Amino acid sequence: RRLAWSRRNAAEKLQRLGIEPWLMPRGGFYLWCRLPEGRDSADVARSALAENVVLAPGNVFSASQSAGDFMRFNVAHCDDRRVMPVLQRALAR
Repeated sequence: RRLAWSRRNAAEKLQRLGIEPWLMPRGGFYLWCRLPEGRDSADVARSALAENVVLAPGNVFSASQSAGDFMRFNVAHCDDRRVMPVLQRALAR
């Protein structure tokens, strides 16, 4: 139940930043999401890493390297109150 709550909560927070879940899974620890148009997930991840937040850019999971506008989010880690402000700043850069 806690994981389901975290998944819904993370999806809502990400959507407020313009990040859309590709689909809403019924289970699991991760959300696969598309970033706002024009954002590169590797750039966002590097920017967040400068603030000690590790994010998973989409191309890490893409053999064809065609997922540059996607990120995978661990929903439990999204509960950390530091993550969303860092992500918001990273998207703005």
